[in-house]
Amino acid sequence: MSDFQPNRRRHKRVSVDSCVLDSSEFTALDLSESGMQLSSAIERRVGRTFDLNLMLEGHSLALKVEVIWCKKASSVFETGYRLGVQFVGHSVAQQLLIGNFVQKHLENDG
Repeated sequence: MSDFQPNRRRHKRVSVDSCVLDSSEFTALDLSESGMQLSSAIERRVGRTFDLNLMLEGHSLALKVEVIWCKKASSVFETGYRLGVQFVGHSVAQQLLIGNFVQKHLENDG
């Protein structure tokens, strides 16, 4: 049996800097159309939901997210936890803004 595991992600990710997230609890690491990877000093329980404010190209998006996974940071240069969250209950307009942001950054990096 092979050790290969297919990529389970539904959408492509783009790296983002911390300024896209208006939060003192989290640092944004990357963003996709369906969610984000965050860094946190505190472990977060899978299934927990909370609100985040995302700042994308002059738009402030108040989003509810759900923790999909959480694991201890594995780098000697990083402390705390990394977590994956998915957007839940967002509007079509918010989805379009996020999708356009991601697509624009994919095109600029490619």
